[in-house]
Amino acid sequence: AFSRRNPEVGYCQGMNLITAMLLLVFATEEEAFWLLVSLVENILPAGYFSPPLLTSRADQTVFNQLFTALLPTLWAHLADVQVEAITFDWFLSCFTDALPPDVLFRVWDVFLCSEGEVYLFRVALALFKLFESDLLKLGSASEVYSFMKQLNYRPIGVEALIREADSFKPQVVDTDVKNRRQLEVERLLEELRIV
Repeated sequence: AFSRRNPEVGYCQGMNLITAMLLLVFATEEEAFWLLVSLVENILPAGYFSPPLLTSRADQTVFNQLFTALLPTLWAHLADVQVEAITFDWFLSCFTDALPPDVLFRVWDVFLCSEGEVYLFRVALALFKLFESDLLKLGSASEVYSFMKQLNYRPIGVEALIREADSFKPQVVDTDVKNRRQLEVERLLEELRIV
């Protein structure tokens, strides 16, 4: 239904996880549909789900810049064990594949009702911060990927996660994220023109 409404965006795999969660919490399919429309067309930045996912890819570069600056020890460790691209699915599914439902719905309350897209960055940083000591003990990329893929089965204190995400508010600011994203989208577009 969404791809018929908005053929320019069409369908992206991250949408199915979001839609599944929306269908669990809304009384009707129509209500879930309209929140999906609002999420894709108003809350997340333009082009987030549109091929070739330039905006989503740009956000990963922006996130990595913030991660490097704010959690340098963990960043260096993950680079040493050659870990890449853990957060792409997190952002594209708005954390539906990373958090247990009770935690996800609290994160979505903040994300959808007040903070918007920048909150995705803060939550991702908070998750890494909360599990930093565990991650620093892991010695291979496969161990890290396995650990992170199991987050939705690990006990995550929602209050601790929200508090940790809020602690990044001074450093992870909406205007800065948008400016960095725009620069990265322009770089990716230039890269596409060259190829």
